[in-house]
Amino acid sequence: MSVDQDGEEFGEVIFSEDIFPGGGIVDANSVLSVNAAAAHEAMHHHRWVDRSEIDEPDLEEIDEALTSLEAFQRYPRQLEDHDARMLVADAIQRLNMYVRRWRAAQEG
Repeated sequence: MSVDQDGEEFGEVIFSEDIFPGGGIVDANSVLSVNAAAAHEAMHHHRWVDRSEIDEPDLEEIDEALTSLEAFQRYPRQLEDHDARMLVADAIQRLNMYVRRWRAAQEG
């Protein structure tokens, strides 16, 4: 979300070098192709417009997982099967990250 000179909020998706696959498994982009990452980022905009995003830092992984799953549903014709599987895998990875973080908080 950004704010214009009149104080109005607007959403924008900027594609730059971070849309390319990351360097390691901890990097969320490491499991996404460029097409899957583009669908994921475009879905962030739609979720912002629809006010369905989860804007809570403790639930960031949940929001990211939902974004990937909704991108998979929104763009079935634009994505190859492999891209769709990558988005589902990304959602699973992010949910696992959330569960690990939640369990660590409960234990410590």
